[in-house]
This record gives sequence, C-alpha cells and structure tokens, in this order.
Amino acid sequence: MRRLLLAATALVLATTAHAQTASPTRMAADIVALSADTMEGRFPGTAGETKVLAWIEAAFAKAGLRPAGAKGWRQPVPLVARHPLTASLTARVGGRTLDLSADVILLGQDARETITDAPLAFAGHGVASADIAGAVVLFRDTDSPDETTPQPLDATTRTAALKAAGARAVLAILPDAAFDKRKARVFPTLQLPEDQAFAIRGFIRESAARMLVGGDLAALDAETTRPLPARITATATTRVRRFVSANVVGRIPGTKPGAGTVLYTAHWDAFGHCRPAEPDPICNGAVDNASGVAGVLELARLFRAGPPPERDIVFVATTAEEHGLLGSRAYVAAPAAPLASTVASINIDTIALYGKGHPVGYVGAGLTDADPLLTKLAADQGRVLDPGGGARFVYKSSDAWPLLRAGVPAFVLSGVISRAGPDRGQAFVDFIAKRVHTPADELTAEVDLIGAAEDVDLSYRAGLAFSHADARVDFQPTSPFQRPAR
Repeated sequence: MRRLLLAATALVLATTAHAQTASPTRMAADIVALSADTMEGRFPGTAGETKVLAWIEAAFAKAGLRPAGAKGWRQPVPLVARHPLTASLTARVGGRTLDLSADVILLGQDARETITDAPLAFAGHGVASADIAGAVVLFRDTDSPDETTPQPLDATTRTAALKAAGARAVLAILPDAAFDKRKARVFPTLQLPEDQAFAIRGFIRESAARMLVGGDLAALDAETTRPLPARITATATTRVRRFVSANVVGRIPGTKPGAGTVLYTAHWDAFGHCRPAEPDPICNGAVDNASGVAGVLELARLFRAGPPPERDIVFVATTAEEHGLLGSRAYVAAPAAPLASTVASINIDTIALYGKGHPVGYVGAGLTDADPLLTKLAADQGRVLDPGGGARFVYKSSDAWPLLRAGVPAFVLSGVISRAGPDRGQAFVDFIAKRVHTPADELTAEVDLIGAAEDVDLSYRAGLAFSHADARVDFQPTSPFQRPAR
C-alpha cells in the first residue's frame, strides 16, 4: 500500500508540466562567483570561508529562502585543524628495532603526544573483537572487498569501535602512492572535536605495515583482530587550532505545517591555497563543488517559482565535506528539522561535466521503494538511471552518507557519476585524475552546464514528488539501512 501511495501521488505531481527549468546561465554565474580567486579557495576557518558564507547567505535570501540555522542562516560547526609537524615511530620486532618515522603521518590529540612501548594489533577492514587496551592498532580504512551491498560501516564507526575496545592510537594503512600524496599536503586535517579520541591518530605506508606484520597483510584481512609481536614507541608534534565553521541553512515553509521535510545538501568548501609554490596557488573548486551549490540555488528558485510544496523544503550548504563529511555529520547531530520526519534527502555534488541526455548515476538504488518513481522521472527526460560502478564509487564519499546512515533515505542523482554513457565515464575519470582538488578545477569551456541543469531539474521533480504530504519513502525490508525506531 505504501508504494502504491507514493506512486499514485508523487508521479502525478512530478510529471506535471512546469514552465520553469534550471538555468545554465544562472548556474554559470553562480559557479564563477563561488570559484573566483577572491573566494580564496573556500577553505574552512580562513578568510575565504568568511566571504563564501556571506555570499551564500545573500544568495539564499535573494532566492526567497528563510533562515533556518541555529543562529540565523548558520548552523555552527566546531572544528579542529591539526597539521603534523614531526613524527617518530620505532618498532621492536624480535631482537631488532625498525625506525619507521619516514613512513608515518601522526596527528596528536594535543601539541605533543608520546606513546612508549605499547603493544601492536591489526584490525583489518572491520572492528576490534579482542582486547586491544593500550595498543597501537593498524587498520584498513576501506571497505572489505567482500562487501557487495553498502553497509553502515565507515571511518567514524571503525575508529569509534577501536576506541571503545581500548586502542590508544590508530594508524590507517595507505597504499604507498596515496601515502606520499597525503604527506605532501600543505593544508591541515580538519576534524570534529570528537574525532581525535586517541593520543595519536594517523597513517602508515602500506610497505611499512607489511614489515610490521611479517609481509602478508592479505592473510590478516580475514581476521577481525590480531595482536602482533611488536612493541611501538612514537612521538607526534602537531599544530592544533580550534575554530567554529558553519553550515548555511535555508527553508521554504510547506503549506501543511508538520507534514515533514525534504532536504537538499551541497558542500561549499574546497581546498584553499593548496599549491603555494605554484603560479596559480588556489584550488578554486568550480566543479567540486561550486557547481553543487549553484544547483541548490537553482532548486530554491524552482521551488519558489513553482507549485507551493506541502512539506517544508530545507537547503543546507555544508562545511568541510572534503575532510570527512564533517558538516553533514554535524547536521545529523543537530538537524534543522527532525530526521524522523525528513522524508528524503538529495545531495548535489560535482554535476558539471556532461551534456544533455547523459545517463543518471544513481546513489541509493535498491535501498528504498523510490526506485520506480525515480526511474520514471529520468525516463521523462529521455534518460536512464545507472546504479553501477560510478555510483558505488561515491556511496560513502558524499554528504548523503551520514544521513543515510542515520536512517534518512538519501540519494544522489548525477550524470557525472554514470559510466553508462558513450565514454564509459572517462570524462569523470579524467577529472578525478587531473583536475579535482587542484588549481585546474575552474569553469572552463569544456564544462557543460546543460547536463548539470538537467540533473537539477530531475532533483527538483523528485523533491516535488517527495514534498506531497501523502508521499512516503520507505526502506526495503532487506536494506541494511532503516529508519530508527521512534
């Protein structure tokens, strides 16, 4: 009955012809403004943040939204910036001592942290199942290759479990190339205050981890936890700065108060002055993710110009997505509308690469009873939904993830993440390889906003469907995600 109700009410609304569609011209103007050098790369806790927050507040107001943050437009998000200064780590294995100081990146809870002669353990892809009190724990902060359906396990849940089991320090194992790239970063790591629950948290080069475990990491992966025959001494010095960032939150009130909420999210942050030694030092973040914020602004305009929604529509421009979905996690902890009555959430991220008619990468496929509706809406555009590899790539790396994990049906509908088009997703692959998180992410001639506007139109029609007071979105009984019991 619920599915019939959703289909009967939502499809009528969503397929109704409407004169207003997303404007590529307006979106281009917003992207240019948000990714201008004057925004200084939009890194949280900098002058660039001050500028972008003011700009988004003014844009939300101009689009006809009402402030819905804890303080006017803003939801304060306390953050901690940690920049590694020095690191030393030695391991006593048998009768020899290994100096792995060059193979670790260490972040201390405070400015100087030392661990002396601590035991070592390995926790694989999962969580600790044995006593690891006081141990330094190596773990893989990635999903197990055996995971065929996304499970509510991620960096936050893994490290929380390791802390609960008594770990004193945790080191995520990174492939050597990824380790080298991270070590070369010039900007600090941002965290929510609760994320650094360890004396030391950091990363270890995979080749060094192999030396510690005896060479065969793969053999250990099948085990949940295993103590290792080594003792660890480590010291970390860290530059620590605490500050308050912010999500920007706006709302369109529904015509039926108390009927619930439809949520849209897009992150505003980028990487600031990321290449200070280069002629162009600023990571402007045009596609990732000024395009998403521009999309949210278009959605606000469409809702204001179209039929009044029966449910509230809430729009959130989140902070610090690039550092672990921190703004979205903060929203989940203190939402502008109750999560229990948030019918659905749609995240807009990196939408400007493909042209008209490109297949729609679909994050959320198979988890809820909304698939038939969204398939129909895409078909009305002459497009198909693609839940394949591209969508799986971003499952746990978008602001939809914390909401989904909290029991809110959360979706991403984006042509950029589909690999079903003529180029098999090569434009997205090239963007990730050559432009993302670099000064090359600027609004150039090859950035096609026709497809981006089409994605926004699809997200609008989906949200309009969800905004009907009778419409429901329910998780499938077999989904690993469910709404929490009231």
